[in-house]
Amino acid sequence: MGLFLINTSHLEDRVWFRDDEDFKAGMNYVPVAAEKVGVKVIVFILMSNHVHFLIRCLGKPLAKTFIDRFKTLYSGYFCNKYKVKSFLENTGETIQEIPAFDESPERAVAYVQMNCVAANICMSPEAYPWGSGDCFFNLSKKTCKRLGDMSGRAQIRLLHSNAKLNQNLEVGEQGYILPRSYVDVKYVEQLYRTPKRMNFFNVNSSKAKALMEKKITDSFSFSDQVVILATTEICRYMYQKQEVSELTRDEQVEVAHTLRQFFRCDAHQIARVLGLNYSEGANILESFH
Repeated sequence: MGLFLINTSHLEDRVWFRDDEDFKAGMNYVPVAAEKVGVKVIVFILMSNHVHFLIRCLGKPLAKTFIDRFKTLYSGYFCNKYKVKSFLENTGETIQEIPAFDESPERAVAYVQMNCVAANICMSPEAYPWGSGDCFFNLSKKTCKRLGDMSGRAQIRLLHSNAKLNQNLEVGEQGYILPRSYVDVKYVEQLYRTPKRMNFFNVNSSKAKALMEKKITDSFSFSDQVVILATTEICRYMYQKQEVSELTRDEQVEVAHTLRQFFRCDAHQIARVLGLNYSEGANILESFH
């Protein structure tokens, strides 16, 4: 079986996950897609406008089938919830086979895990809930129950799917299947051998270095979900509008100015939360000067 790194394209003008419920749906679709296609998940992370997976499977075509299945499942959920006709249809991805030598697997795992740190959302991978960052070298116990302890109807509600999964999978209090019950924890821990060695690769990953080069380690970035919630409230209370899409150009500028002032949003984040392309977000920020 080969090792494949899957990176989806970063959405410029919208996000995959608008709130915690969206993230939970995404978390549950990971084991659903993996079980359906027949791949082994090594490590993964769900970011607001893209996702990363490192999987083991029998060839690149199967890796492609897996990410297509995941996107199809989540797109169906998203379209149904937000009443849109299509989502993720033109979202591409890169699939790279990772060689099993020269510490390439260790670097690939670190690359995926450190995305949340590079985004300045949290201090370490294990602090980020939407992925597998807390699965490895972790002796803490989470309160959970077996998937099989739930009724069939309850399982369908949880998974947003009628897929039949391993009934021994663990469901956490947060409302999604715990990654530790299906990711290949043993493989990763044997790969690194010690927590210290894993931490070494994390702090020396390309993502960690990119964060240092930007010299933003002393500032905190708010997640897209926090900013989206604030934006929705601003729309309702300042303009009596229910959706960001209803804002006029002048109102978009005013909202962007508020977000910049209170949440330190950059042009990329402004564009995502307001549903604009990057150039429009950048032009709005430039209008403040």
